Amino acid sequence: MKKAETNVSVALVGINGYGHLYLDYLLDHGQELTAELVGVIDPDASRSERFEELEKAGIPAFNSLEEFYKDNSAELVIISAPIQYHLPFSREAVNHGSNVLCEKPLAATAEEAWAFKQLEEQSSQFIAVGYQWSFSTPIQNLKKDIVNGDLGSPVRFRTLCLWPRPQSYYDRNNWAGCVKTENGSWVLDSPANNATAHFLHNMLYLQGNETTKSTLPVTVDADLYRAKNIENYDSAAVHVKTDIETDIFFYTTHTVGEKRGPIFHLEFENADVYYDKDKDAVIRARFRDGSEKSYGNPEENNLQKLEDAVSAVRGEKSIVCGVEAAMAQTLCIHKMQMESTIQPIPSQYIQCEE
Repeated sequence: MKKAETNVSVALVGINGYGHLYLDYLLDHGQELTAELVGVIDPDASRSERFEELEKAGIPAFNSLEEFYKDNSAELVIISAPIQYHLPFSREAVNHGSNVLCEKPLAATAEEAWAFKQLEEQSSQFIAVGYQWSFSTPIQNLKKDIVNGDLGSPVRFRTLCLWPRPQSYYDRNNWAGCVKTENGSWVLDSPANNATAHFLHNMLYLQGNETTKSTLPVTVDADLYRAKNIENYDSAAVHVKTDIETDIFFYTTHTVGEKRGPIFHLEFENADVYYDKDKDAVIRARFRDGSEKSYGNPEENNLQKLEDAVSAVRGEKSIVCGVEAAMAQTLCIHKMQMESTIQPIPSQYIQCEE
């Protein structure tokens, strides 16, 4: 077990995009986290607003993990890179003795998900997956009550997430909205496999019968639609039948005028659980006997996943959302993509606004 007074060495892959949140937290709160940023890996690191600060602090930047590992090591590697790099970067980090915190989603395809599971099983390092709600106290307390049977058996889960994205969202790189990259790597980028992937995963995770597990999809029926000028879909209505014979319904889109959600309604034998981010953003259960229970806001600390990963390196905590918990979402996405046809929305039904 690593001594608490010793800093955990951390390398960050990707410091622009979502990765800047990790960068800010490590630079601003690394001391209290007892974590030391020992290197950043990003070919465009100089674009970061904090690049000069990194240089002044003597924190080196590298173009690749291979370059970083030539003369360096890290106890924890955070991977905040495009989906197609999650598996190869995680494999390289684990093979060099590093633990991994990989951003969501786990991967693009079922084959990659199973390869991730094999990688985790064959190594002594952990692989955490950055579904931040899963690391939150409200979700963990809710899951504990579900596993203990306090709410009765799950019956039907529903989530709605309408998050508008302009065309520029897809034009920002060469893989957004793509099925494959230009070199043939699977990416399957979509709202359900990127921005709103959390909320499909959350329903699968809460139905898992252990802290580190999710329920698995048996059948996946999906209506997929495309309005924007992209290769993949930008809207989806999904029905998942799980291995515990429950129904999961997920509705998500980037083609909408007004942001709404996430909103969920989780039905159990003995209670209904509600959440609406646009209202009070608190998870509440209403039981059949009229009583209620509040679990709190699952977004109070979206970087609890980083704090937990650092604690896990020390041996002080175990990872609640690893490969086994995260792979159910990837299996759903794979089935959606391979078993459904994307329907283009006729131009006469599309209205564009700035």
